[in-house]
Amino acid sequence: LVLPPKFQFPFINEGTDEEKLLSMHDFFHLDSIVRQHVGVNIITMEEFLRREGMQGNLKRYGSKETLLPPKNQTNWNTKVSSRLDGLWKYLRSTGFVAESWSNSCIAAFPSEA
Repeated sequence: LVLPPKFQFPFINEGTDEEKLLSMHDFFHLDSIVRQHVGVNIITMEEFLRREGMQGNLKRYGSKETLLPPKNQTNWNTKVSSRLDGLWKYLRSTGFVAESWSNSCIAAFPSEA
């Protein structure tokens, strides 16, 4: 599971710039999920892009053309969510995008393995 980059929610006004950047770790007990569910691995977007994108392992979907991250950037943590548009476009071009995607889909983990 690759976590999206840290970003600043519009309603966060207090704290340092670094404290205002939030990740999924700030909202979910991801370490508990990893411990409780064998085979679930969680990495940051930065780690994924270093490991896969910068090593040339991501190809344009449906071809053999290697695509590196935009501007060879791996750290996409930002205060402005619109700055992530280039990352999302890149990821859509390297992966399968279902035509009938529904925002009602969720991931669920059983309480017992």
